[in-house]
Amino acid sequence: MGTDIAEYNTHLRKFVRAFKANYTDLDTITLFDTHPIFNVLLDEGETFGFVNVTGYCTAYENDTATLTYQVEGCAPVSSYFWLNDLHPLFTVHNILAKAISTILTSSG
Repeated sequence: MGTDIAEYNTHLRKFVRAFKANYTDLDTITLFDTHPIFNVLLDEGETFGFVNVTGYCTAYENDTATLTYQVEGCAPVSSYFWLNDLHPLFTVHNILAKAISTILTSSG
């Protein structure tokens, strides 16, 4: 997996360089690295209210009716990090959105 991430990051850097070359009228391009945030959220999940950062409840994997939705046998949806085997839950998206907003408002 580490090789895949390194390869992805290489492609991303190339894309950013090409983007800058094609849009020379832009003063600033901000690349937001989610890796450190994911590490903190996964390493300190309980601090952020996650009871499970390694798995997910299959009853929730195709979305849920409400933010506080809960089915028997699973913790409330908002207490999981993962929605399914690929996507983080909306709670993670909210944390990332706040971090991105902070970066954009402080750099502009």
